[in-house]
Amino acid sequence: MSRVLKPFVLDLDRKEDVVFERVLRDGYLPPIARINRAAVTSPEFLRLFLLERNVLFDLNRRDERRFGAVVAEHLEPLLLAEIRTEFEAFPDLEVRLNCDWTSGSTRGEMDMLVYSRSENTAAHVQAKAALPPQGARMVRQVESRASEGLEQLERLRALEEAERSRVLSAAIGAEVQGVELVDVLVSRSSFGTARLWSRASGVALLNPALLRLLAAEAKAASASLSLRHLDTHATELLDRFMGEANTRWEHETMMVGQFDIELPMLRFERDVVRNWQNRAKGI
Repeated sequence: MSRVLKPFVLDLDRKEDVVFERVLRDGYLPPIARINRAAVTSPEFLRLFLLERNVLFDLNRRDERRFGAVVAEHLEPLLLAEIRTEFEAFPDLEVRLNCDWTSGSTRGEMDMLVYSRSENTAAHVQAKAALPPQGARMVRQVESRASEGLEQLERLRALEEAERSRVLSAAIGAEVQGVELVDVLVSRSSFGTARLWSRASGVALLNPALLRLLAAEAKAASASLSLRHLDTHATELLDRFMGEANTRWEHETMMVGQFDIELPMLRFERDVVRNWQNRAKGI
């Protein structure tokens, strides 16, 4: 039991835990504090921080080598498996995984390639940031990984058309010509700040929830999922969500001693967001 609870306990009797930098990072606070034989907590802390993902977060901070050996190598395949399920629900879409390619001195790997014969369109998918970020530092890490994904997408797009057709034919397993290439970047949740989004113009930015919603709308219309318009449809869906959720910044003032501190607070309609979450889960 102690091993299960360890990620959720701040042990003030341990010297390494008293050095808070090792434990209190990126917005995570262990919900249980241990002092001598006493345990101190609160229902609110337990509700906020007693989550499975914090086990991964804590392991990554305390033992990066073990995290890499036990956890990290499985995160991206699990993310790709979820994405693959949504694409393969449409019979006209062919999915290929982990396609290595070489063109002269240029090498690359497509995490996933999805091909639509009816549209003669291929979606080149790169998966990054398989662990949802929490806190500013992790958001920066996510953005850095997403930037790597954009560079990988561009590497294939930069090939001459004939050479790109050769690479795509090898990955698909059949000769294709004049294929329209669509760039797709996939994350478990988010992609970073506005700086990354501005760089990703023309790239479809997807997470599993957004792809499930796009797939559900296509099925409701008795249509296939259009790869050619994936970026446009994803953007339109996000705009619709933002509009219905009425996302906005409001400023609140908090008094600390003799000082007033003004804080920007992101506000939204919680019932609307919950409804969208349920739709993404198929509820």
